[in-house]
Amino acid sequence: MARLASQEKLGYYKTPEKIVNQIKSCIRFDPGARILDPCCGKGEAVSILSAGNPVETLGIELEKGRYEKAGQCIHHVLWADAISETTVSNRSIDLLFLNPPYDMDEGSDTQESERFEYQFLKKYFRTLSRNSILIYIVPLKTLRIEGVRDLLSNLADLNIFRFPDDEFEIFNQVLVIGKQKVITRKILNENLAKLQDIIWQEKDEIPTTGEMKDFYQSPVIVPSISGKNYVFKALRIDPEELLPLTSDLKNRFFSRTSPENYTDIHPLMPLRQGHLAMLLAAGYVNGELIQNGKHLIIKGAVKRVAEVSDESTETHNITKTKEKVKISVRSLDMNTGEIEEIE
Repeated sequence: MARLASQEKLGYYKTPEKIVNQIKSCIRFDPGARILDPCCGKGEAVSILSAGNPVETLGIELEKGRYEKAGQCIHHVLWADAISETTVSNRSIDLLFLNPPYDMDEGSDTQESERFEYQFLKKYFRTLSRNSILIYIVPLKTLRIEGVRDLLSNLADLNIFRFPDDEFEIFNQVLVIGKQKVITRKILNENLAKLQDIIWQEKDEIPTTGEMKDFYQSPVIVPSISGKNYVFKALRIDPEELLPLTSDLKNRFFSRTSPENYTDIHPLMPLRQGHLAMLLAAGYVNGELIQNGKHLIIKGAVKRVAEVSDESTETHNITKTKEKVKISVRSLDMNTGEIEEIE
């Protein structure tokens, strides 16, 4: 039932505000740093982390309602599947805040099943710039995945904290924090050992997020070195965002393709009665006519009618159907109410 409830919410369980504030108390942003949350929900976590800091915020959200809410507090938000429908430049992010869905991607005939936690980390790990910070929030059992351990072990200053007791009991979540930096083989092996050992530790042996501030002697610095030029786009297009961009094009298209109003057409020579009759029948001069004390409403019409005729030969009976155009003009006398039709 827990999995069904998660899938109904598209795997969305927001990071508790208390945890986000505990993270914020331990980090400091350089001006202009760029934050990305690929599962941003309504944007609450990024909004809290960035509050009071001159930083650039990015988010991705699949559910339309949450995406619209996130757009009110995050600078740039994409409405898309963060795995299959987005493109983000390598080394373009200074702080990656990643709390992915906790579920299994069932895969396809040509692709093996993978946990979403691993898929998100694998795709967005490359977006980290040098000396940038990764904050990765997942169930403790996710660290058993070899691919997850391999990626996380490449971080410098790697530390792991668990959620406080009341929150930990729900999903057994841990917070992994580290810096994207070139490390030595020794540190790599130490990180692998740390990640493997923590899976088997007792809960009380793992420090909590509430102890993070005491653990760090000085704030974790989020640098601003990712650069101004980067790609952040989705394959999916929001029609409501597209409409203002296309409105001018639409107006120019119709201005060039719509027929001119007949009132703007001025013939070079006076029209003959035959011309007037054709214009009247075609409906170009429908309207009101007041003349010689009569008040008439005129409407012309042209319609196709079929004429059927039979003829016989010595061997066959032949039925012929011929289409012809029938022109009619109707007038309504506003004084008497009489309708007259001329064909």
